[in-house]
Amino acid sequence: MLVFVTIVLTRPRQQQLVAAQGLESAFKAATAWPSDVRIDSFARLADYEPACQQEAGRRLRKDGLPALWKLAEEQSERYRQAAELLVG
Repeated sequence: MLVFVTIVLTRPRQQQLVAAQGLESAFKAATAWPSDVRIDSFARLADYEPACQQEAGRRLRKDGLPALWKLAEEQSERYRQAAELLVG
């Protein structure tokens, strides 16, 4: 979802509403996650996702798009691991 939002925000003439909807969708998906996760100090995906969004905003403002892409790679690996635990 972070990658999707990044792509939307970097395209010309995209509305901010689209980005906000993407972030909201990511939070709703995290809230609906059916099991606990163990990502860093977070036990619930619903707690991890807002922290990810805050960190993404911070890195984008500080270091620009390349830093955001790097963060997206790191976070996607953590989400993949959480999904593998759910599937088994």
